[in-house]
Amino acid sequence: MVPYKKTTAASLVFLTTCLGFASPVLAEEDALQVARDTARIAGGARFCKADEELVDEFIGKSEGKIAALAKDEYDKVSAAIEFKNLLTALSVKAPEGGCDEFLPKFEKAVKTDR
Repeated sequence: MVPYKKTTAASLVFLTTCLGFASPVLAEEDALQVARDTARIAGGARFCKADEELVDEFIGKSEGKIAALAKDEYDKVSAAIEFKNLLTALSVKAPEGGCDEFLPKFEKAVKTDR
């Protein structure tokens, strides 16, 4: 797994905006909502066979962000489970707009966030 590097609120907005997903209200970020949003992006990347290193980097940052946003241990565990379950489910479904549209945006967003 890639070491955790803090994903900023701005980078999450950039990723969700570029990839066409609704961004959560960032003033009150919720670990569960971040888990859902980032799992959707990571699942799409896996489905489209994005560079696995980039996918792993994104997943690592997402897991770190989810843990950092959790209010308590229960919130942390439930958000982590939600992330893993959705990631698995969405890895077998094409992202909205298809892979040709999704992949370049995903790769650019992850590289920009470094």
